Amino acid sequence: MYPASQDVKTNAELFLDEMRNGLSGNESSIKMLPGFLSLDFERRPEGHFAVIDAGGTNFRTCLVSFSGSEPHISDLKLSPMPGSSGDYVSWAEFIDHTATEVLPLLKKTRKAAFCFSYPTFMYPDGDGSLVMLTKQIKVSGFEGRRILADLTERLSELGERDIEITLLNDTLAVLLSAFADSSLKSPSQTFGLIVGTGLNTAAFFDNALIKKLPELENGESLINLESGGFSKIVQGDFDIELDKTSQDPGKYKYEKMCSGAYLGRLSEITLREAAIDGLFTPEFAKELEALMPIDSVLADAIANDSSPLTKSEDSKIASEIVGALIERAAKLVLANLLAIALLKDSTKTSREFCVSADGSLFRKCMPFRSSLINYSKQSFKEILSGEINFISPENGTAIGTAVSAALRKI
Repeated sequence: MYPASQDVKTNAELFLDEMRNGLSGNESSIKMLPGFLSLDFERRPEGHFAVIDAGGTNFRTCLVSFSGSEPHISDLKLSPMPGSSGDYVSWAEFIDHTATEVLPLLKKTRKAAFCFSYPTFMYPDGDGSLVMLTKQIKVSGFEGRRILADLTERLSELGERDIEITLLNDTLAVLLSAFADSSLKSPSQTFGLIVGTGLNTAAFFDNALIKKLPELENGESLINLESGGFSKIVQGDFDIELDKTSQDPGKYKYEKMCSGAYLGRLSEITLREAAIDGLFTPEFAKELEALMPIDSVLADAIANDSSPLTKSEDSKIASEIVGALIERAAKLVLANLLAIALLKDSTKTSREFCVSADGSLFRKCMPFRSSLINYSKQSFKEILSGEINFISPENGTAIGTAVSAALRKI
């Protein structure tokens, strides 16, 4: 469970093998899903775009405008994600909600983009079908339905026709948000990273590497790795215990070791074992037990020694233990980023990389963020003789979603 037990280069090589398998269409725990977005990066984003963002809790619509140096967001509206209340809604109800919410924005623009934050099988024509629902969302009847085809049909029934709509994954949107920054030096060397409740990455890859799509012409394609599913990682004892008691044992092993949804539970298991091993006084062990269950926010506070726990030598030990778990998580995420760079390095000469990052763990957990950035800079320099920089645009998902429509080749 200690950070030093996870070797970044070894994990990156394991990751790399699975990525190659995914790109070749072989069995792989990393799916490497093509985004089928043809984009023109020679021009700057311009105009007004209706954005739909279907997330795990909130359903958001807004208008994103590109004029001048900074994108502008207006007409923002939040509503509960259909199916998030615990009761099932039908696919038709979900599509009707989507059409109704975006309808007012289509009076201002004829171009829209839909960020759909769930595993989606994309088609070469840019449409997609929902594979499965996550984040406890309950929608029935989505099997085999085409998302954009159904949405376009419903909008037509509501009187809105000839609307151009782009569909993409949230990690691709976070990646593309970097393209709203005029100082971006190397677009194709930019990665997307979301590390919050869950974990995922996205990147551009040379079409020659995508063996499962031999029909692709010369160029590069956006790939959604679905990297949280990586299964070849070596788990610690407490990782195995957490996995066995999770809702989906044996799946998403990597995500369970380093994302926000699990770091709290992992901290809880580890601290309990520390108490059993006698690392804490009985009084502190009782105080610690009273705080449980531990979520990622509390884990961060314990690591910072800013939790409600009584300040003592015991609290310092607890802080060191949880801090080590957070540091380990950063090293694990770095292995993902390094694997992407190693695969891209086989076809690129530039070794200057940029990560467009989002997610609650990256934004709010400072020990994680600083560890990830510091480890990344060190490893990229030592292993690739390269540089890596991190950016985290505000409202990155909304902006990147609009960028996908602004730069789309019709």
